[in-house]
Amino acid sequence: FLNKPSSELEAKVILEKLSGNVHTVYTGLSMICSVCGKEDSDFDKTIVHFNYLTEKSILKYIESGEPMDKAGAYGIQGMGSFLVKKIEGKLDTVIGFPKELFKKMLKEHEDCLKV
Repeated sequence: FLNKPSSELEAKVILEKLSGNVHTVYTGLSMICSVCGKEDSDFDKTIVHFNYLTEKSILKYIESGEPMDKAGAYGIQGMGSFLVKKIEGKLDTVIGFPKELFKKMLKEHEDCLKV
């Protein structure tokens, strides 16, 4: 698991491990209908290919402060986009909220949503 770094040193270690490598991001959603009690859970995954990073680029990115509140020590939606070579899957999954999956789950509960 790649959590949020607790220090700049930990952010550096995480980014060094990700450099030039591939990892998979999983984001899950759960929904419980307050009307009928139906429970639903699902997840989405995206494969992330990282660029090779120099120590200088890692340190400069850490200096920005952005990695400190991000799981995996990077924010693909912000300055951290330069770290990523390509993704296989949906960007929203990496950001942390898979909108298409959420819409699909809402559609499955649409009978309960009609008031």
